[in-house]
Amino acid sequence: MTGQIAPTARDSTSFRPQRPAEISADAAELGSLLATGGDERIALDRISRRNRYGVSPEPTIDEIYFSSSTASSTSSKGFDAALDARRRLANGADAADWFETLRARIRRAYGTPDCETVLAPSGTETEYLALALALDAVPGPLTNLVVAPEETGRGVLLAARGAHFLPTAPFRRAAAPGGRLPGLETADIEVEHVEIRDASGRLRLPQSVDDDALRAATAALAKGRSVLVHHLAVSKTGQSGLDLAAIERIRALAPERVTVIADCCQLRSTPRQVRALLDRGFLVAITGSKFAGGPPFCGALLIPASFTARLRGASVPRGLWAHSSPFDWPATLRERLGLHSEADANFGLGLRWSAALVEIERFLAVPSEIAQQAQARFKAEALALVGACPSLAAIVDGRAREDFADTIVPIKARGVGGAFLDDAELLRIKNALLAPLPDGPAALQRAMHVGQPVTIGTSSALRVCMSAPMISDFADRLHGGETFDAAFAPIVGDLGLLFEKLRQIMARQWRGDA
Repeated sequence: MTGQIAPTARDSTSFRPQRPAEISADAAELGSLLATGGDERIALDRISRRNRYGVSPEPTIDEIYFSSSTASSTSSKGFDAALDARRRLANGADAADWFETLRARIRRAYGTPDCETVLAPSGTETEYLALALALDAVPGPLTNLVVAPEETGRGVLLAARGAHFLPTAPFRRAAAPGGRLPGLETADIEVEHVEIRDASGRLRLPQSVDDDALRAATAALAKGRSVLVHHLAVSKTGQSGLDLAAIERIRALAPERVTVIADCCQLRSTPRQVRALLDRGFLVAITGSKFAGGPPFCGALLIPASFTARLRGASVPRGLWAHSSPFDWPATLRERLGLHSEADANFGLGLRWSAALVEIERFLAVPSEIAQQAQARFKAEALALVGACPSLAAIVDGRAREDFADTIVPIKARGVGGAFLDDAELLRIKNALLAPLPDGPAALQRAMHVGQPVTIGTSSALRVCMSAPMISDFADRLHGGETFDAAFAPIVGDLGLLFEKLRQIMARQWRGDA
């Protein structure tokens, strides 16, 4: 099992909620294990036992979480499932079989019967997996065509060119951000990116986005390059791009030289949507740590059989083993790609997936119409609360979609002069939501979590999000005989507390009290 890595200042919060209440020795050990097998983002502060996003690996049921676009603390059900898995491993369960079972459960939930699943410590690291597989499957130099990197992850553009995106990695303590992974130092990899918003933050017309991508791909293919194309299913702010028809036009130019990866890392896509992408032959990246509500930092790459057949079987770049271990991979691909690593297994990652899968399976048992009704009610309640606060503005998308993109409500906040606040200013507000409110009522002393600020044009937005466990809890109350309004009341109550605390924080800032 991998050890902890000391946190750095990047993305860190200036305030962290207090350490969770005392827990059993077994639970404390599990909490520590859940924070291993990742980079510095997952490392725990020694005093608060929180990571840099202010969330705990242990359940914190006294806090309010609307932060599933970034990270949430482990749910009680998820923690119990991980604790059970930890005990079974300690009692001699076979680790290889356990990891294979985790992959099979992911495949049953979102995959197709013949797809393969590779686990990854984070969504960003699925980019390394896709890059390594694309380099193995297609000939010649590679152009990596990324969509809306500001809407996906800060490290994606670096990972897309095969470079370290942080100074640490799950199986490496020191790296130079921006430097290539060992084995890719001389690889001919170019990165192009297409934005879905203009410089002011307004969404571009889908046709313009598609046209830009088609031009970039056409130019690369004309130079004899292969292309790895990204399809963004649901972004940090609930947006998408490229259109699937545009991707098929790109593939038609040179089918043998085009690989497609669908970014479903928010996991706000339905299983039907994910399977449709696999049926098209796309690689699909997912995580169990956003909408699904699992512990922070558990990703996976789904690989359709049609793509596996294209692999030539060359060894993957040795630098990948700073981020991946053999048991993350199915046996068929381990043998085919000659996988080797100093660490056979990332147990922290496996335990995080154990916790996430319990919530995923629970959510997928909720009737789809109930889940969609819960999403619609959540969006309506959040928008009403935003509308009642003059210093806030929601970014509204009126498109009708099958997925759960509407469980993300991006919110901008105005400062004293009326201008929208930037990342740093919104981060201070996010931290204030985690802290007790000075001289405020008891209900507003609770820590309240929202999604990290994301840059949108010249300003930024916080994100108020509904998670799959929230929908599952609502469905349980509904199934238990409560009316719709009564079953939804706890969510409405927590939203009300969040926006009241946010309103008071904003008012104090306008008065100059904070």
